[in-house]
Amino acid sequence: MTSISLGVPWNKKNKTTGLHIGMTGQSHSWEIFMQNRYALGYELYTKEYNKVKSDLDAGHPIKIVLLRNDKDHKKRGEAYLVNLRQVGPTKKYYRYDLSLGVPIEIRPYKYLPNERLKFNGVRVISESSTKF
Repeated sequence: MTSISLGVPWNKKNKTTGLHIGMTGQSHSWEIFMQNRYALGYELYTKEYNKVKSDLDAGHPIKIVLLRNDKDHKKRGEAYLVNLRQVGPTKKYYRYDLSLGVPIEIRPYKYLPNERLKFNGVRVISESSTKF
């Protein structure tokens, strides 16, 4: 099974507007992702997108792991990917909004070694490296 780990920051500045995103009640917060079932604006390289899209089109389940790893507010949520929508290109990759199935919070919080996030806050884990 393919999995996608997404980092959801507690407090991050939007480069365009200068406003903080990721805080409780903001559009990019962990709580809003869990409530609205959308993960907004994540970057996927073409190779990652092709893997996810082919699995999604084939009807294979894709697990989404939402990780908030900040010091005082660690949380983990899991859901399955329903759809992804391209929202804009950047230099080497595209940004996508991910539609989630019904997410659940996992307690106690855990962070698996193969879920280590890349610089863009995303890790796509293929079935060969997944050990769930």
